[in-house]
Amino acid sequence: MKLKSSTTSLEDEEFGLPKYNPEADDDEEFDPSTSQSRDDSSSSASLLGAAETRRVRITKLVFFLVLAAAATITGVLIFQYASSNQEQEFVVGFTGSADELIVISQLNMQYKFSSLESLAISMTTAGIQGKGSGDTWPFFTHPNFEVEAGNSRRKASSLMLFWSPLVNETDRIAWQEYSIEHQDWLQISYNTLGLVGITPPPIPECIFYNERPLEDESLEPNCDNSVNFETIPYFIPIWQTSPPMAEVTNYNGAKHELLIGTTVEVFATKEAILSQIYDVTNSSDPENSWENLPTSYMIQPVFETYDKTKIVGFLAALLPWNYFANILSVDGKGKGIFVFMDNPCGSNLTFYVQGPRVEWLGEGDLHDQRYNEYGVVANASAIQTMQGCPYTMHLYPSQEFESAYKDNSPWVFTIGAVMIYIVTALAFVFYDLFVEKRQKKVLATANQTGAIVNSMFPKGIRERLMDDQEANKDAQKEQHFGVPFIGSHQKTKVSGVSSSSTPLVLATKPIADYYPSSTLMVTDLVGFTAWSSEREPAQVFTLLETLFNAFDAIAKKKNIFKVETNGDCYVAAAGVPEPMKDHAVHMAKFALACQAKMKQVVQHLEVWLGPETGELSMRIGIHSGAVTAGVLRSDKGRFQLFGETVENTHIMEANSKKNKILVSQTTAELLKAAGKYNWLVPSNKTVKLKGSALEIQTFWLDRKSAKDTKVMDNSDAQSTSSRMTDFVADSRSNKSGNSTEEKSSRLVDWNVDILLRLLKMIVAMRSKDEVPSTATIDTHTNPLDEVKEIIALRNEAKKFHCNPESVVLSTSIVEQLHSFVQTIASMYNDNHFHNFAHACHVSQATIKLLSRIVTPDQIDTNTMTYTSQKNASTLHAYTYGITSDPMIQFSCAIAAMIHDVDHPGVSNATLVKEGADIAGMYGGKSCAEQNSFDLAWDLLMEDYYKDLRDCIYVNQEELNRFRQLLINSVMATDIVDKELGALRKARWNKAFSTEDFPEQEEESEIDAVHRKATIVIEHIVQAADVSHMMQHWHIYLKWNERFFRECYKAFLDGRMENDPTEGWYQGEMGFFDFYIIPLAKKLKDCGVFGVSSDEFLNYAMANRKEWELKGESIVKGYLQHFDNHQNLEQ
Repeated sequence: MKLKSSTTSLEDEEFGLPKYNPEADDDEEFDPSTSQSRDDSSSSASLLGAAETRRVRITKLVFFLVLAAAATITGVLIFQYASSNQEQEFVVGFTGSADELIVISQLNMQYKFSSLESLAISMTTAGIQGKGSGDTWPFFTHPNFEVEAGNSRRKASSLMLFWSPLVNETDRIAWQEYSIEHQDWLQISYNTLGLVGITPPPIPECIFYNERPLEDESLEPNCDNSVNFETIPYFIPIWQTSPPMAEVTNYNGAKHELLIGTTVEVFATKEAILSQIYDVTNSSDPENSWENLPTSYMIQPVFETYDKTKIVGFLAALLPWNYFANILSVDGKGKGIFVFMDNPCGSNLTFYVQGPRVEWLGEGDLHDQRYNEYGVVANASAIQTMQGCPYTMHLYPSQEFESAYKDNSPWVFTIGAVMIYIVTALAFVFYDLFVEKRQKKVLATANQTGAIVNSMFPKGIRERLMDDQEANKDAQKEQHFGVPFIGSHQKTKVSGVSSSSTPLVLATKPIADYYPSSTLMVTDLVGFTAWSSEREPAQVFTLLETLFNAFDAIAKKKNIFKVETNGDCYVAAAGVPEPMKDHAVHMAKFALACQAKMKQVVQHLEVWLGPETGELSMRIGIHSGAVTAGVLRSDKGRFQLFGETVENTHIMEANSKKNKILVSQTTAELLKAAGKYNWLVPSNKTVKLKGSALEIQTFWLDRKSAKDTKVMDNSDAQSTSSRMTDFVADSRSNKSGNSTEEKSSRLVDWNVDILLRLLKMIVAMRSKDEVPSTATIDTHTNPLDEVKEIIALRNEAKKFHCNPESVVLSTSIVEQLHSFVQTIASMYNDNHFHNFAHACHVSQATIKLLSRIVTPDQIDTNTMTYTSQKNASTLHAYTYGITSDPMIQFSCAIAAMIHDVDHPGVSNATLVKEGADIAGMYGGKSCAEQNSFDLAWDLLMEDYYKDLRDCIYVNQEELNRFRQLLINSVMATDIVDKELGALRKARWNKAFSTEDFPEQEEESEIDAVHRKATIVIEHIVQAADVSHMMQHWHIYLKWNERFFRECYKAFLDGRMENDPTEGWYQGEMGFFDFYIIPLAKKLKDCGVFGVSSDEFLNYAMANRKEWELKGESIVKGYLQHFDNHQNLEQ
């Protein structure tokens, strides 16, 4: 009882009621008037309650009556509306399907008539031109009957087609002799059908007639010696048939019951006519095949001349009644239509069309009589029949067709609507019964729910944004009604300038918080800028998207908040916006995971994104401290971090090293406090952070023991540059190591992937009838002697026969291509510059140059917008056909890959001076280039690579073009020979110069285009060979130093007379001025690269300027690096 009393008391207090006090009740005196007053009040309340109850009950009754009436009316209307809609859809659907059947079946019949008429015209033409094996009609045999008749038979879906000449009684014996002498047409037809080696049986030796059906295989000839003058005074022997049938040859069609009636009509009207039903056999086979349908003969006259005055014979085709097949769709709404073909001459047939299939039901009108009112009638005017026997089409729906449109949905909708009213009424009843009882409970539950929500969830960023939006709306309403609000501004003057009535400060408080303890991470890709300068934008974004998506996945697992990405920079935070106790530990784990994932991603992507992708690395900086975080409310507002901690984290990243994680002292102390001492390795690098007067100690983060990681950190004490470290890693002493082998394997895979894509394009552009044939070429001459000024290319754009991505190359082709590339890679010498890695760099530049080719209509210079869609014909003309032939792109890629095979590491002049074997072999001209080509070509011509060769070229023309493209491209890489350079310059001037040269002979427009294409192809490979000088400064320095090392080594080995150090600076200046910059300008002048050519020229100009300022000191650094490297090797 005490518990109950206490509970009641608490409830009263909660709702603002006076607390119950028993002692106060006992002391209070009894007042009758007060009691009477209370009774009167209760009585009045009771009367008022009773009256109100009666009114409520009457209202409820009226409500339920109205609700019942509304439910009934609504149900009836919905049922009628839904049924009417279904009926309308059914009628429209049937009418549409019927019209489709009528129109297309008429077209089908017209197509069959026209196909037979075309054959008749061909027969007339052959007779006029004397192509038949006979002098005059009827002694005529079509030389290619099975070819043309077979084609007509297939078009008309005919079971059999034959040619019958008109033979008068006086020519009967001569005809019989002629037919025996010329029955070799059967063998020709057999051969045409692929029945080679099979001898057809002999034909009957006389014109014959039998009572049995024409198709009876047991037919034995019964010679017929007289004509029927009452019908047609001719014999009409069957002569040539498709398919060839010797047993019916010379069968006299003039006495065939069905053929003669139709033939007489055709003879009179000189028009093609369809006979009456010939074979009406109701097959029990449910499958819809032509043999299960009725058949009729279509008789087409053949005229002696085109004026159609004299008939010399007839073509007859046995046609099944399949005019309604394959017209309607396969879905459920195209099935179940009866087609009744009415004919006054007795040929009445009923068909049942089920989508694309047709079933013959039998003779007579067999449609469902319940659907007579929906019938559609049409004249089958396309079916040319005997006079007085026209066909009329009657189309009716079936129950199956109706069921596709009509279902029980009207009842479902009606019951559903009525149920809504019933549920509404029941809900009202239950609500009325329990509303008072549940009122307090509902209020209590609402209060409890609100308390639980407020206690469980703090106001997060998204909720605060929503609240902020609502607050702004309220503020706008108050401002609209003239009510002032916090943050509003009246029109004031500041420094004499009137401010706008629009508030400069938002009406609500900014969404921002202060986080006293958090850890931030900033990453940056080392070498990304230089790497991206060698690639297409799509490749750059492929790397960033793949890498950052991998980081995002790790962040979700480790509860790390991704702040933003900016270019190749990734920023993340721990402890923001959700506070986290061990935020430094979480961030350290995240950074280590990102570092490991980075290595996996770049090595995986190298096959697709090209050389040196796997060498990309990442440096990471981590710092801990307080940050201010919030949302800048603007059009594109986002969650941002502010404060010295953010800037100091960027400073830590900038002072980090590739593949390393630099941690500030603040973060290190947090990690030590968490017991992660062995994760930290002291660094000898101190950093001055913003807001600190002193430089702080930094640490390297590594999960290995401190003892192991200190060994790894010894590189900090080295003064050599990062390029020196790269060269040590790439040194020949490590060439057999796993890392070098893996890198070489990735380069091979990348080349294979590029070449496979180009091979698929070559195959996709070939037609199916292009199969490999024997193709050989004379290779006794030197490659340099085979260089041509003009390579014969395609004259017009050629379309792909299929999507290149759908082409599946055989396993043997893929394996042979991989073996070829791998063997080429092994044939490269271990030079510093002329090695397989540089060949891959040239291949990448070649592919990039080819991909940069655009058409003028792709770029709008007014709006500076770009359209990615390339018009094939415009692109072909604008690029001189280079982009229309995948063979050109494939050849350029192969040439780039093989152009330095077996390069000796010295110039051609040195080889000549040394009396090298290849110098004598090639006459001292382009020795290294010719040797590279011959070695690669001989390798490709080995028997093992037969399948690969058959994929590259299928005929002699393609082989010649492939070899010529390779020769011109590889020979173009010899840029030192002055004589070859002068010839190449003259060819460029002849192709692109606007000046007239009187000594030049006029050439055709096609030759002029091919000349331009040839010289542009050569310059693409030339530019790719020296592309590092037209790319990012770091790329230029990397390959320039490798070339210097190669030359300097040759000097130390006594193979070069002059020390390259002495003239390297000036030599590079001259090379920029007299070769690289002019070459870049040529790429722009030829016009095929559009605005992309500016990139090459701009890089060349910038690198030249940078070299002019720093070149001399850089050369000294080269020499120092070389000496240091030699010492490390020793």
